[in-house]
Amino acid sequence: MRNIEPVPASESTTRRLRNPTASPDVLAAVRRRLQKSAYPPLRALESEFHEGVVTLRGRVTSHHLKQMAQESVRHLAGVDEVANRIEVANRIEVVERLPD
Repeated sequence: MRNIEPVPASESTTRRLRNPTASPDVLAAVRRRLQKSAYPPLRALESEFHEGVVTLRGRVTSHHLKQMAQESVRHLAGVDEVANRIEVANRIEVVERLPD
């Protein structure tokens, strides 16, 4: 009989079962979702994907936009977790960094 180790509560509540969707497909879906956003600042965000975790980086002008970015990609196929590394900065800092 195999020994089965319990999963710590912190892991079981923050991660779902791994979805076998290929990494390039998930990353492409994340980037498409951000590019189609009705919120222009979300289109300038950077994203990475590794082992079920999407990491979002960049700057926005409000906590609302930070949350919108996270929620827009949370339920995509293959995404088990979102690491939201987006910074909330004042408007002047963000406008200076937006691509032309």
